[in-house]
This record gives sequence, C-alpha cells and structure tokens, in this order.
Amino acid sequence: GVAHPRRWKVVPSAVFADPEIAHVGVLEEEAREKGLDVVVGKFAFGALGRAVAMDRGDGFVKVIAERASGRILGASLAGPEVADLFAEAALAIELGATLEDVAATVHAHPTLAEAFMEACKAALGCAVLEAESGHEAADMVENIPAIALVLSDIVMPGGMDGRALARFVRRFRPELPVVLMSGYADKA
Repeated sequence: GVAHPRRWKVVPSAVFADPEIAHVGVLEEEAREKGLDVVVGKFAFGALGRAVAMDRGDGFVKVIAERASGRILGASLAGPEVADLFAEAALAIELGATLEDVAATVHAHPTLAEAFMEACKAALGCAVLEAESGHEAADMVENIPAIALVLSDIVMPGGMDGRALARFVRRFRPELPVVLMSGYADKA
C-alpha cells in the first residue's frame, strides 16, 4: 500500500448517550461566521421507516454544504445509532463529495443510513412528501409520473394500514404498480 498523509480536517466526534449525538466537519454557525454561503438540509428520523419500525423516531440528520458547488462541509446527527452512521458523512467530506453525489447514491431500504441521503436531498430542495389529508395526498399522488410502491401490513400514522393505502393509490392512480408485501413488519 501507498502511505497517505493524515488530513485532520475530517475528525468525527460522537457522544454515546441516548440519543447518540455525532458531528463531523464544519458546524453551520462556523461556516456562516467564516462568511461561507451555505445551504442546510435536515431530515427527521421520525419520517424514516426503519427508525419508526424500531420505535426510535426521535432525532435528525443535518447536512451543511456550500451553496454554489454543493460540496458537503459538515454534518450533525442526533438519534439512533448515529455514531455508526456518520462515517458516510466523514467520507463525503474527505472526498469532496457534493449533495448530488450522495443524493444519487442508492441506499438500502429500509435503513437508518437513508437519513443522510434524505438530508442531502432536502438541501437540494427535493421535498419529502407529507400529507395532512386524503385530498392533499391524492393531489400529490396525481403529480407523481411513475412509482412502484412496496407496502406492508403495519399500521401507519393516522391508523391507515398498508392494504388501505394500496387501495387508495389504486383508486387515484390505477396505472401504477402497487406491490403489497405482507409480513414485512416482522422482518424489519
């Protein structure tokens, strides 16, 4: 192997508490104090299927990046297993990766690691869809050009189970493939 010089710009830190807290790179406040024009993306673990299945929906991932280039400068995380998760953020900073690089990387689903990808997508302005009512959800589904849904028989927030959601999608978008995977909650 070839020896590589140590670059101490990317030194991750973690607090092993409940919830865990982790940080790597530049804090948002530090970046702004340095006069950098930054964009910030945040994603809540409560919107992440794996965290909800674990009953660990508290916490978030926040990514800080240069606005013009999208180069990732830092990440702050609080939540389940973040001391294990933030290695991806450290690698992204070390390699000079951009928000688009991470957003375009396929992440296994459902995993906690998706939270970093979703925070990068949020910084790019790719919103996560959330509906307050059935009518609002129907409007959102109507605007999605193509989708393949994998639904489970778990009960979702608001009491709707996977079968009811599948019927809802089939009613408003009958041309979309809907796959209902039963027993999924037992395997998550």
